[in-house]
Amino acid sequence: MMKTVLSNLIGFVDEMSLFHVFINNLGVRAAANKFLAAFPLIRTLKETGIQYRITSLDAFIVEKEIFTDGIYEAVFQDNCQSFLDLGSNNGFFTAWILNHSRNRQMRGIMVDANKAVLKECQWFIGHNSLANIHAAFGAIAQPGLSEVDFSVCSSSIVSAIGSDVKPRSGQELRFHMERVPTVDLESIWIEKFGDIRCGILKADIEGAEAWLPQGQSRFLQRTDRVIVAWHTFNKTSESDFVIAMQELGFRTSPMLERPTGAQEKVYLFTRS
Repeated sequence: MMKTVLSNLIGFVDEMSLFHVFINNLGVRAAANKFLAAFPLIRTLKETGIQYRITSLDAFIVEKEIFTDGIYEAVFQDNCQSFLDLGSNNGFFTAWILNHSRNRQMRGIMVDANKAVLKECQWFIGHNSLANIHAAFGAIAQPGLSEVDFSVCSSSIVSAIGSDVKPRSGQELRFHMERVPTVDLESIWIEKFGDIRCGILKADIEGAEAWLPQGQSRFLQRTDRVIVAWHTFNKTSESDFVIAMQELGFRTSPMLERPTGAQEKVYLFTRS
């Protein structure tokens, strides 16, 4: 009980942005992350009994966006039977969509290039006995590359290809580079599920989203709805990206609302 109370208190304090510089300077953030890694806070979604866990301070940020703010509520369709989560944030989107649909048998794949995140996704799958959910390791990149440099950051929610990572105000980041394989989403999907459509693709990949229409067009052609977090530090033209998605048969729906000052816009693309 005391561990749960302390974990919740850590999350509450982390939401108070004025404390970020203060706790970084005192090393409190590092200590809090070590505590949560050793004693994760396990949450249970009452509608389905699905459980996910908080293992770092940054996980509270993603949890709030998905489960409290409900940023994906508007994109879900009742007939959705499958999804792919690209940039999987410890499986939180997967937990949300399974719970929101009340369907633990939904088919889905979580893809991430951060080994620590992938480990959490695998824990989530095994802990909840989800036979139709899979985890895959790798990143998407421009066509022709078999590997890419990936910045593995102390904050997993901003790990990214290259080094264009942006902290929240007052958050100190450390990162190291790793070579990771690139993935072909179409091949992964066919291997796991065969020739069926993908209901929703969610992509939150810290600046690599421009390569979706460039290198993953085959998979996009079998996808009905696409949610993309377009990051404002992206070096590629936003308008070119939108046009490329439209050329693949998508129309641009109203963007999902984001907090003032957010470093990304969230686009919803649906079939024309």
